[in-house]
Amino acid sequence: ARHFDDARLREVYLTERERYDSLFGEALELSALILRAGRVKNELVPRTFEEADTVLRALAAEIRTRADFERLARTRSEDPDSRERAGLLGYLTRADPRVPAPMRAAAFAALDSGKFTPGATADDPRARLVGPVQTLVGSALIWIGDRRPAPTWDMMAVHVRSEQRREFVEQLLRPEEVETFLDVP
Repeated sequence: ARHFDDARLREVYLTERERYDSLFGEALELSALILRAGRVKNELVPRTFEEADTVLRALAAEIRTRADFERLARTRSEDPDSRERAGLLGYLTRADPRVPAPMRAAAFAALDSGKFTPGATADDPRARLVGPVQTLVGSALIWIGDRRPAPTWDMMAVHVRSEQRREFVEQLLRPEEVETFLDVP
């Protein structure tokens, strides 16, 4: 077994700081209005990316406040989970695997460019609305909510320790070597 004291844990963190910060660091509260789309239309894909982007641009013109975005997400989004929550996806970090990379990248690019100013009280759609952004399954408009800063070292240490534990277990129990009673010989 491995044991990491605080000094060793900090060393591990500093060695892979970019990875840990992208997984557990600052986060943005994101909401999305998603339309299914693809390169070509078929019985499963109702529109092309270009058609979805045109619809989303028209919807974006109607958005002046977060309430406008939430209303449209509830009625127009084709993602059932986010539609039920008025588009809310939650707080997401730069590498959070729960949301497609292009959506995270677009939101954080707005933050990094200064287009979106964290803590701004104005509900300016030009500052908070990003998109359309294309993903593997469609196009999305993204509303950027609040920014949550990176955690203090005490909380980051918990994340680093947990990640080290997860990696250790994966090294010991490689998925290709694990068999369960459910596996068919």
